[in-house]
Amino acid sequence: MDEEIKFYPSKFKNLYRHWMENIKDWCISRQLWWGHRIPAWYDEEGRFVVAATKEGAQKIFKEQFSINNAQLKQDEDCLDTWFSSWLWPFEVFKGYSNPGNKDVNYYYPTNTLVTAPEIIFFWVARMIMAGYEYKGQKPFNEVYFTGIVRDKQGRKMSKSLGNSPDLLEMIDKDGADAVRFGIMISSPAGNDLMWDPSGNEQGRFFINKMWNALKLVKMWEGRLSAGDSPRPAENLQRIGLKIA
Repeated sequence: MDEEIKFYPSKFKNLYRHWMENIKDWCISRQLWWGHRIPAWYDEEGRFVVAATKEGAQKIFKEQFSINNAQLKQDEDCLDTWFSSWLWPFEVFKGYSNPGNKDVNYYYPTNTLVTAPEIIFFWVARMIMAGYEYKGQKPFNEVYFTGIVRDKQGRKMSKSLGNSPDLLEMIDKDGADAVRFGIMISSPAGNDLMWDPSGNEQGRFFINKMWNALKLVKMWEGRLSAGDSPRPAENLQRIGLKIA
């Protein structure tokens, strides 16, 4: 709230504050085929210890339960995705597994995180907590929140709904720059984007104007090099522009 880490738009500070003031228990267990296995090791009676390796687990098990070479089995569940993702700002540079190395000292903290507001607590808040806990520093200086891309009916675009446009198809039809411009012009910071194909058409018209203007300037350059006198007002009017 003191903007040690700045949020853009700043309205999302209140959502962040609400999450932090109403923290609930976090179920870290997931039934997935991929991810980091939970480092809990169980014997046949259900007693368990936590260790990075089976050998380490047996050593701890011996100390706690006075049992040598216990038959231990690791928990089959994985940790929640965010459990590892919250380490990302510094562990991507081995800042936890190899603390103090030159890369993490140079790159941490980072400058700007760009993400979506629906994962403020799942990712942003947890990266901040982990940064202060394990590095003693904030992980980034500012967070820029984008909006969610929705269709004309206001539905979030998803594979299950089949309402996501084919980007390559749009690029083939209107051109990459037209698609970029069409999305950019209808995307206010922090607000949802109600995407419509007509934005690409607007982008195509704009890029076409820019292209014609460039051709006009190049034509003037050719006339100047030939010693001719350009007629800017007349030529600008041909591409729909006027001199004030």
